[in-house]
Amino acid sequence: MAISAALGALILVTWLAYQPALPGFFLFDDFDNLGALQVAQVQDLGSIDDYLSAANAGPSGRPISKLSFLIDDNAWPSAPGGFKRTNLLIHLLIGVLLFATGRRILARFYPPGATDWLALTAAAVWLLHPLQVSTVMYVVQRMTQLSALFVTLGVLTHLWLRLRSQRQSAATLVLLTLSVASFTLLATYSKENGVLLPVYLLVLEYTVLVGLPTDRLLLWWRRAFLILPSVALIAYLAYWPHWQSSYSTRDFSLGERLLTEPVVLVDYLSHLVSFRVVGLGLFQDDYPIYSSLFSPAVSASLLLLGVALAVALVAHRRWPLLSLGILWFLAGHLLESTTVPLEIYFEHRNYLAVFGPILAAAALIYSGLGRLSGDLRKVAPAIAVGFIAMSALTTWGYAADWGLRERLLPIWAAEHPNSPRAQRTYAVTLAEFGEHAAALDALDTAYRRFPKDLSIPLLSIDISCRFAQPVRYDLTELARRVEDHVWTDALRPAIKTLSDGILNNHCRPKTAELHAFIRRLLDLPSGELRRSGLAAFMVLSGELYLREHDADGALRAFHTVDILVPSADSALRIASVYLLVQDYPRGLAAIELAQSRALAGNPWRRAGIQAEFAGAIERIESLQATKQGAAGPDAPSPPGTRP
Repeated sequence: MAISAALGALILVTWLAYQPALPGFFLFDDFDNLGALQVAQVQDLGSIDDYLSAANAGPSGRPISKLSFLIDDNAWPSAPGGFKRTNLLIHLLIGVLLFATGRRILARFYPPGATDWLALTAAAVWLLHPLQVSTVMYVVQRMTQLSALFVTLGVLTHLWLRLRSQRQSAATLVLLTLSVASFTLLATYSKENGVLLPVYLLVLEYTVLVGLPTDRLLLWWRRAFLILPSVALIAYLAYWPHWQSSYSTRDFSLGERLLTEPVVLVDYLSHLVSFRVVGLGLFQDDYPIYSSLFSPAVSASLLLLGVALAVALVAHRRWPLLSLGILWFLAGHLLESTTVPLEIYFEHRNYLAVFGPILAAAALIYSGLGRLSGDLRKVAPAIAVGFIAMSALTTWGYAADWGLRERLLPIWAAEHPNSPRAQRTYAVTLAEFGEHAAALDALDTAYRRFPKDLSIPLLSIDISCRFAQPVRYDLTELARRVEDHVWTDALRPAIKTLSDGILNNHCRPKTAELHAFIRRLLDLPSGELRRSGLAAFMVLSGELYLREHDADGALRAFHTVDILVPSADSALRIASVYLLVQDYPRGLAAIELAQSRALAGNPWRRAGIQAEFAGAIERIESLQATKQGAAGPDAPSPPGTRP
């Protein structure tokens, strides 16, 4: 009864600690993912399919996570409070499941009383650690949460099936198979790191379950469903040629990432141990990139992690909980902190990964106090309460920052002066709160610090137009100096924002200059060239031409897109313009080209694709016949049909 009351109190404390952050605000990827609700307001099954297809949410599409957003709203724009509240409820549910997981693990090593309280302590530190705030309060990271939820359910089910009897029957092995398969699938369709469930289970088998009786059937099951998937994943991550070529869009190489990530992992652990919030947040693009194995930070981090890994592998029978803590943490980072060309640093990668070290630390501290003195073990509850209280207060204070945009973003900008993203976002915040001149001054300072980042002066032009301020940068001059800059991820959003400003009549006089500027982007240094990015710019230019009723300009832009990145979509854009000006023969040819490309890319959907295009082709042929019948064979071609 006491442990149940304590668990209830922990849930209440966690709920209260996060309350200041719940009003909150949307950030960055929230707009990309939740904005799909604006494309397809969900009212029925058909609109659900449109919604799930509307945004690129990763290789799996993450349909479970995207469907979960419908709990809070089915349209966009929306209010952030409901989304954040649901994230917090999921966080609490995972905390309860981790408490149950910890109990089952620790029951193999401690008596029931100690097991319950140690598991509760670990769950409390996990729930209340400030390192978790950005995952819980950044709405789009519900994807990370749901993946962690299904992985935890898979781990808990595996433990229950493995520990309920000494012998594993065929029925139990069937249940183990169904469990690992179904929860891996659910976790992966929430976010791709759900594929790590077999790795987590292998860690459990290698450490805390290593002493259980193992017959030949179970041994083969483990090889087929845990070892083989884990080896396959590692082989996929280790396929150097694939990853080497995928780094062309990053400002760091594969080798630099592999040298930097050990330093990042140690940094994560330092935040875990110290409970400090300074330096946390979403702006980590200023994190130092290491290119030498002999850099002190790289050498020290590799040595620390290498020794820890060696201890975990060698002493997994003697110190299974210590081994669990080390291997669980490394397993949690196997996908996102190795060869995949993701951002260097993100706190949400620790969300589930830190539970292993927390559980191991709670158990080792308790055992260590007992070894030193029986009396010292009596102070363990006081130590646990102290850690939990410190976590709760720190998280409550950090959550208060997350509750106010005008409070959080200036803090991040001050803590990350070398982050272009932090400085740009800070300037936008200043502008939206009426500090227009200060926003432009901040961008001037940022451009002096990052003179190769074209997005900064573009953002300055947009703010000047929107808020009727003197324009400090000339688009024509920037176009002339394009080669002095490099490709950045912020360039496309900056051009999109400026284009939207023109469409909304904020920056209408800049239309011709923006078209010329986008064309000049084709001259960016070849090392920085990214064809898909340039194609995206030309799409914006084409859409802007269409809003200006300039079919010729739109066709030029869309044909450039088709040259850069030929696809079914690029052909459909061209077709739409031809149909708009009633040039049905060319429109029909473009539609047929789009169909052939779609068939080439998805041959297994041949019948479905042909059915999708059949109606459009039939309508165009009908329109063409109607037009020819009404105008006669000698009718002149419509305007605006030059390719």
